[in-house]
Amino acid sequence: MMGDDLPDLDLKHRVGLALTVEDAAPEAPEAAHWASQRKGGEGAVREACELIIAARPTNHVAGH
Repeated sequence: MMGDDLPDLDLKHRVGLALTVEDAAPEAPEAAHWASQRKGGEGAVREACELIIAARPTNHVAGH
């Protein structure tokens, strides 16, 4: 999950992968596994998706 504010903190402690953005509330990065180098609305979600895609095994083909 990706969140950037105080209401997101509780959920971040429950999920397997907690992500946040560069301009998040100061407490958000402390609860996250990863923080984007981009601000919310400026490509942070795409950066996170690219990170996840790059981490997948290279022999994985979508739909197979």
